[in-house]
Amino acid sequence: MTVRIRPSLLMLALVLAWAATTVGCDLFKPAEPEPPAGETIAGNYSTVDSTLDTMALAIRAKAQLDGENAYLRALADPTLDGRSFEAEFDPATVARYLAASGTDVPNPWRRDSESLFYQGFARSNQNDAHDMRWADGDQTDPPPAADSAIVFRKYFVNGKSSTTSQVYPIAVGQAEMHFVRNSRGWIMVRWIDREDPAPPAGSDSYGMLRLTKR
Repeated sequence: MTVRIRPSLLMLALVLAWAATTVGCDLFKPAEPEPPAGETIAGNYSTVDSTLDTMALAIRAKAQLDGENAYLRALADPTLDGRSFEAEFDPATVARYLAASGTDVPNPWRRDSESLFYQGFARSNQNDAHDMRWADGDQTDPPPAADSAIVFRKYFVNGKSSTTSQVYPIAVGQAEMHFVRNSRGWIMVRWIDREDPAPPAGSDSYGMLRLTKR
């Protein structure tokens, strides 16, 4: 007896076989950072997520392609917005920094401090590529208002060695971020940082990066 295979089923089997051989275990592999390329980052602040994506692109740009300006435009500027961005550190970060440096963290941490951090971080491992990505946080975002929003996000910052191509973690943690909406778009006014309870070896929190890379 001859068994005939319907063309549609045969095509599905071929597609699945191809996927198994080409994707395989890389399906859930984190994306590798790549050097910045392309046009100057204009920045998109039309939604909360587009503002966060702009900040991630700016980290990847490492002070190239107008990255610093795109990053800072995401943060409240007192001369434009009537209030300043502020970052709040995890108490665990504050304790570790005090123990290591013997000094307290700057309080408040505002936009000018964030500018120094961005410049310092861009200079660190200067030839290596950087990458920043966001994921849903452990808490559900409350319903946004017309002109304000609070979101919870996990962040992942990786590097890629220019000599060995090895990908390594730089920062892992979570943030509660407060936004306001004005004529410039959705602008961040507050970042409350929280350390990951079990970070990958060699990584730190974004809060500790702020303190050590400025």
